[in-house]
Amino acid sequence: MTRCYQHSDGRRLIVSSYRDGAPPQIQKANGEWIDFDTTDPASPYHGFEYLPDGFPPEPGPSLDEVKSEAVKAVKQRHAETLNALTGGETIEERDTWAPKAKAAERYLSVSPEAIERNDEGAAKDAEFLMIETEALFGEDDPTLFAETIKEKAEEYARLIGLAGGIKRKALKAIHAAETAEDVAAILEASEAEAVAALTKWLSAA
Repeated sequence: MTRCYQHSDGRRLIVSSYRDGAPPQIQKANGEWIDFDTTDPASPYHGFEYLPDGFPPEPGPSLDEVKSEAVKAVKQRHAETLNALTGGETIEERDTWAPKAKAAERYLSVSPEAIERNDEGAAKDAEFLMIETEALFGEDDPTLFAETIKEKAEEYARLIGLAGGIKRKALKAIHAAETAEDVAAILEASEAEAVAALTKWLSAA
């Protein structure tokens, strides 16, 4: 019968072949029987304690460690949700949305006739020029192009609020959690909320 032993320093020993005696003996892998005296200071097995019920379970992570991993999971899911809701656009592409939205807002606030231009007819204002240049290459009307940018910017703003709200709610709950079980339940509920929001958003797109 397998016997389990553990030393006070944490070392563990599993004995599969054991026989009583003075001292007891255990059998090595090559079949040789050797003395197994846990009470003799000269024995390499001194200090090992027999555990009739087997080894105790390994201690789990601390609550702080559980919370730390949960925070990482929430932030990762937040990034993945934004990525999914923006059609998988790259960070570099998303970085252009804010300046484009600002330029589109300004472009729509004036009439095309009021835009100051150089001798070649190009807008002198850099933001106006950005809108008209991209519209030109796409063979789009600049005003309609600016309106499209504005609509997408407003949609993206709502998206950021939705995803950010779910993340913030989960992080606050994790911080206040008192047990690892509470943290697990918070993650599960937050995941379900994120999935529901993602499904609703995509179905309305």
